Amino acid sequence: MPRIRQYAEKYAMADLSAHIKGRMRSAGMNQEQLGIRLKTSQQSVSRLLSHPETISIGTLRKICKVVDIDPETIIKAAWCEKN
Repeated sequence: MPRIRQYAEKYAMADLSAHIKGRMRSAGMNQEQLGIRLKTSQQSVSRLLSHPETISIGTLRKICKVVDIDPETIIKAAWCEKN
């Protein structure tokens, strides 16, 4: 599965992480709860959100499904804020 890192120069990774965190807040979800839904640990979620360039496309899709947002929408939103 390709990694988002390949496109790091194109997409604003910090903004991507901020959008995911914002969706988590609006859903009333913390990192532990997201980890449970993704079947991973809170530490893994924290690492992914701290270093969004390491998120695989598959993991991004899972996160987006849990926080109820289209993956393309979140990437476009992060990209548009940067430019």
